[in-house]
Amino acid sequence: MTTTITGATGVNQITDDAVTPAKLPNGSVIQFVRATGSTETSSTATSYVSTNASVTITPLSSSSHIYLSHTAGGLLNNSGGQIGLKIIRAVSGGATTDIYQSNRYGYCSSDNIWIPTNWAVVDVDEAHNTTSAITYTIQINQNGSGEVRHCDTASWNFVAMEFAQ
Repeated sequence: MTTTITGATGVNQITDDAVTPAKLPNGSVIQFVRATGSTETSSTATSYVSTNASVTITPLSSSSHIYLSHTAGGLLNNSGGQIGLKIIRAVSGGATTDIYQSNRYGYCSSDNIWIPTNWAVVDVDEAHNTTSAITYTIQINQNGSGEVRHCDTASWNFVAMEFAQ
């Protein structure tokens, strides 16, 4: 079947605001942003440290929801301690906020043994009444006497998708 557009109802009759985020049904994907990298972050700190894994999205609608998905390989060597994973949100020109935190993301009780781990998290955030750029960053920590590595000889992927709400 062929569709022909001509005359008074042709393509030139579509206005710039014909499709906007506000006109999309709830749950429609407005935009998709993906960031990748392979730079390792290693930490022996017991406080959270930022990794190189971050993604920036600028919402087209201030009422949207942002779906976040992060994966990375890693290693841990942590004598009797737990490891943590956090997502922080930094709004351009605004505050930085923790939006997800798991202080016991994993646990290791072995000395001098490197254990592979998968740093993976899925979360949903809100645009928080802004159409300014929002940067999401992964942070990690360890709460023992060892070391954690994010993206040890691996790569990371961080996806942000804006959904109409």
